[in-house]
Amino acid sequence: MSDLSSTSWRYTRIEIAKTRHGPLYEVLEVALSGPCGVGADGHRDARVLYAAVVWGWLLWPSDALLLDVTGLDYVWGDDLIAVLDIGSDRMLAPAPVPVAIHCAAWNRSAFDGLIAGIGGTAPFLTTDRRAALARLLEERRIR
Repeated sequence: MSDLSSTSWRYTRIEIAKTRHGPLYEVLEVALSGPCGVGADGHRDARVLYAAVVWGWLLWPSDALLLDVTGLDYVWGDDLIAVLDIGSDRMLAPAPVPVAIHCAAWNRSAFDGLIAGIGGTAPFLTTDRRAALARLLEERRIR
């Protein structure tokens, strides 16, 4: 997909809680990075990032999803809503998937504005990775 977008992604499986029999709770972390076009110029980037997250989930379905956007150069554009609201997407699972977003201080305001457009149960957004993982574990306990 590198010919479609200059964004990139990386997958990491994180075991939050373990038993002697294996992982009790696993989170798929998808780190998104690179330049994301502004406004309509970001449409293709957003679609490629959406496909990358879905592809990762299909390969490694987990209990929750952590989107790391600390390296994503995002300023503005509504098309990225599909990526952030992916936990409610029925393509991933029959029930909603808990999602947290780990952003950087420099791009937080852009993601705050984007999440406001989601409405309903928007994903948890924080600049603290540990807080994001703790929130995902807490959501697991509530369910």
